[in-house]
Amino acid sequence: MLHPVTTVPIQASQLLPLVIDLSVALGADDRYQKLLDALRRLFAIDGAVLLECRGDRLFPIARSGVSAKVLGLSFPLSYQPVAGNVVSKTPHRHVGDVALIERPAPQPGEEAADGVLVSLPLFFEDTLVGALNLGGIDPHAFDDIDDDTLMLCGALAGAALRSANLFHRTENLAARLKRINQDLQSHVREQLSGVLLGDSRAVVTLRQAIVAWAQESGAVLLSGHAGSGHESVAHAIHAQGPRHEQAFVYVNGSRYREPDTADTLLSTESTDNQLSQLQLASGGTLYIEAVDHIAQATQRRLATIITAHDQQQEQESITADTPRIIMSLRESLDSAQSSLGPQLLEAIRERVLRLPALAQRKDDIPLLAQHYAAFYSQRAGRTIPRLSADTLQGLAKHHWPGGFQELSSMIERGVLTSTGSELILDLDSLVDGSTLGHYRILDKLGEGGFGTVWRARHEILRRDVAIKVINKDRLATEHGADMVLEHFKREARSTANLRSNHSVDIYDFGATDDGGFYYAMELLHGLDLATFVQRYGRLPPARVGFVLGQICRSLEEAHVAGLVHRDIKPGNIFLCGPPNEDLVKVLDFGLMAIAGGGGTNAPPSSRRPGRNLRALVSRATGPCGTPGFIAPEVCAGLPFDSQSDIYAFGAVAYSLLTGEILFDSPNTLEMFKDHM
Repeated sequence: MLHPVTTVPIQASQLLPLVIDLSVALGADDRYQKLLDALRRLFAIDGAVLLECRGDRLFPIARSGVSAKVLGLSFPLSYQPVAGNVVSKTPHRHVGDVALIERPAPQPGEEAADGVLVSLPLFFEDTLVGALNLGGIDPHAFDDIDDDTLMLCGALAGAALRSANLFHRTENLAARLKRINQDLQSHVREQLSGVLLGDSRAVVTLRQAIVAWAQESGAVLLSGHAGSGHESVAHAIHAQGPRHEQAFVYVNGSRYREPDTADTLLSTESTDNQLSQLQLASGGTLYIEAVDHIAQATQRRLATIITAHDQQQEQESITADTPRIIMSLRESLDSAQSSLGPQLLEAIRERVLRLPALAQRKDDIPLLAQHYAAFYSQRAGRTIPRLSADTLQGLAKHHWPGGFQELSSMIERGVLTSTGSELILDLDSLVDGSTLGHYRILDKLGEGGFGTVWRARHEILRRDVAIKVINKDRLATEHGADMVLEHFKREARSTANLRSNHSVDIYDFGATDDGGFYYAMELLHGLDLATFVQRYGRLPPARVGFVLGQICRSLEEAHVAGLVHRDIKPGNIFLCGPPNEDLVKVLDFGLMAIAGGGGTNAPPSSRRPGRNLRALVSRATGPCGTPGFIAPEVCAGLPFDSQSDIYAFGAVAYSLLTGEILFDSPNTLEMFKDHM
């Protein structure tokens, strides 16, 4: 409710205390409240509301003498009773039923009394920043106040709104930089006790180089194969230098591939809207990972900044807020030279720190492995395990193409799955050799019933892929190796011809030295539906429909081509793409058909049921499908066809909608019976 304010004659001198109040460094809310309270006293009115312009609407952000529910409203800029005359920048006076003023309800038979609302558009340097509404129950409250006086108050309000916003942004930026600095310093301490541990000649030399580089202020380029600890070394250089208390700003160069992103990365001009990453790193360190991935135009600007910094250093004119630039490559400098612009290459040619690969530090592996075991055990609240002698021996023999990330990930999985006081790792998950065809294995992504999935990189094209390696010993087949290989080739060729955006692209196919098979496919980033439902619960029906529609498009194309998936389940359906867009990819299409009989499109009359249901249980997680999503005819021993995929598709829909599998049976045999 509005409460009448005692009328006080307006004097020009009354504006002076208001100006002084608004010139003090106040927080936004205090500044707004002082402004509105002062205006109510100045004009002897009943209420005031300050609104902020956001896009094409006005949002109330502060009130005085008005109900709090006004803060939940918004108004279009074209609504003059609230926005004022935006085009002419003049006040708008409205007498009548004033929306922003609450008043006692009229008595029976009485009409609602008129009020007055004066609306002023607020401008700062010709930019509309908001509006000021001054209201009173007395419709004549503003009769003796001219527009010039109102516009003067509006100018003060616009300046107050602008000042409060700038002050608020400055506070947020300072807090953000402080959090960044604190988080990264904590990260530095963890990383320093890991990657830089050891007594090998390679790491001793590296630590000495870090100390030397830390005392300089010029740019430095970290060169080395992926997994050599680039970010850890960058943190170490920053932490051991004079800038260690300032911000360390991390940038992924892959996000700046387009030429028009240079300003957001390297701009030195102050703008009201956004600070560049270089400005955020003022006084500290800007670390650019994968600098060879940024656009050539941005590389040229970076080279100019580095050269200018060197010249300032020679003239001893470097200021305290000049950030230091550390860059890294995701491969050696020799391999990445073609991706670096000539200006940048020339600017950093004498500023390269080469990092040794983990394979060059075999003597450090026992200490590093025990360090990671202690780190992950403490984080999980478990007793620190001891690595077995066989495990340490196996680790020392490995090529470590994935570097420190591969070692760290393997130890973490071992800690989380081990139960005793001794850590015994699954050394079979390490590839006995670092390449498959043209692909260099980097690290393990997962393992299924018939093979292991690895992240790998094509050594010529430098493209990361996912490689699935099929172990022939796990394939229950009565056919010879040659026939199996020919079958895989045919299936891979057919699958590679699928063009749906919702089927995973297959790039390559080959045989391993031990008689197994592998195929290379696109590397996806996201979550499979099984993990998604387990982590976040069931999906809303509308979202389920959107996801299922994409699965349908993938299955339709495959069925028309005569291909049957044979293992449709949430674990084989991947959600990827940008956040909130749910781009669906169907995995493992048609590559599990080896154990099936009768062909993919065998007519019903040619299909014969199996004699022993128990015998099928041993194949439950094999090429005949997954128990929770397997079709009744397959449970009966009949071969797959397209209808089997459709049944599994329905089971997936049930799982997404309910968060549960179709039948909660106590064992696989009972589950088969439930399906049938």
